[in-house]
Parts: sequence; C-alpha cells; structure tokens
Amino acid sequence: MTSEEAEQQIHTLNQQVAELEDQGKSAEALELARRVYERACRVLGDNHPETATTMNRMGSLLHDLGDVAGARSCLEQALNVRRQVLGDDHPDTAASLDGMGWLLENMGELDEALPYLEHALAIRHSLLGDDHTDTATTLCHMGWLLRDMGNLAEAQPYLEKAWKIRRCVLGEEHADSASSLYYRSCPAMFAVLSSYFVTSLFS
Repeated sequence: MTSEEAEQQIHTLNQQVAELEDQGKSAEALELARRVYERACRVLGDNHPETATTMNRMGSLLHDLGDVAGARSCLEQALNVRRQVLGDDHPDTAASLDGMGWLLENMGELDEALPYLEHALAIRHSLLGDDHTDTATTLCHMGWLLRDMGNLAEAQPYLEKAWKIRRCVLGEEHADSASSLYYRSCPAMFAVLSSYFVTSLFS
C-alpha cells in the first residue's frame, strides 16, 4: 500500500467515526476511533494530520461520554500535532482550539478557555468567513462562555450572530435550523438570551 492509499484509508475510516458520532453512537464511534488511531500511528506516524484528526475525534467523543481528563489529553495532543504540522492559522488547528476551549469551559476553567476560543474565532473569521457554520459554532461557544463568566451583555451579540448564521445558511425551513444541528453546537441558547433580556428588563 502506498502512502497516499494509506492516508486515504485512514481518512475514510475517520469519516466513518464522524458518521457514528453524528448518529449519537458515541461509544461505538470511540471504539472504532481507537482502532483507527492505532492503525494511523502504524501506517502514517504519530505526527500526521490524519492521525491528529483521529485523536481530535477521540477527544470529542470522550468529552461527550464524560471523560474530561481523557478528552483533554487527546485534544491537547491533537492540537500540538496540528500546530506543528499545519501551523497556527489552519482550519483544523482552529477546530482543535475550539474543542479545547469548549472542554475547558465545561470543566469550569473559564479564564483558561477564553484564549482558545478567541484564537479559534479569529482563524475561522479569517479563513472561513463571517457566515460559515464553523464560525457560528465558535461564536456560540464564546457567547456561552461569556454568559458563564457573568458577562450577559457581551454574550448576547455572539449568540445572536451564531443564530443568524445558522438560520441564513441552513434556511428557516430546514429541519435542523432550530433543532439538532443548532442545539448540538449551542445548547440552550434561547434560555441564555431570555435570561439576558429578563435581566435587562428589570435592571
């Protein structure tokens, strides 16, 4: 098998992992991801972008399954490889930064989470544009983080922008615009906005 064929094989397997995760089969996806990672290390090496993709996916799955320590280790390793191989200003690096920021936010490490999300947002604004759904995801994470830090007024524009991007890109009639795709990236956004508006009304 050539190196190109090996890379394509790992890429295809990574897509299968992502599909399982999208179907809500996190445990099954993690089991496959671990097998893919072992194979990727053998055929591509520890510092290959596809190997980092597998590790990043494992971090996301462990986060979903509540293993924050395992998730942090995987996400940090993936981020380090992506920075080394792809550079700081790459979409995949932005994905790792966003994942680390979101994990740290959920761990209560709010101040530590902020620079990760800020950097991810800057990259996504620059490379993907203001109206990309990945940009919307990080906007949403930033809004949620600022809300948890008690900065409701600062959180509002991030969350509103995220919602507008989703509505514009997916369409108001799209079944996922206000359901699974949206809430997966930004749970309870409307509760946050409601909290802000109620606070403003009675302040």
